Amino acid sequence: MQAVANDMLDLEKSLVDSVMDQMQDLVRQVEVRAPVEFTNLRRSGHAWVTDKGATVRDQPPQQHRLSEAELKALSRARGGHKYGR
Repeated sequence: MQAVANDMLDLEKSLVDSVMDQMQDLVRQVEVRAPVEFTNLRRSGHAWVTDKGATVRDQPPQQHRLSEAELKALSRARGGHKYGR
């Protein structure tokens, strides 16, 4: 929040740009902190900003959302779910 507040003092930066910067920072944190078992989660961060219900900025994830079939294949490849599901 402090970064957004500081950005509002910059007359050339819009609120949307400031919030998008914060969302991109969260995506970078996902890339560093997400589990790495199959590497797909690290690239799954999706940054977007809405204004009055409309999407005004959208940066899709590098990794698409896995389908049910893809998730099952990954589970089978590692020997099944560790809790028996």
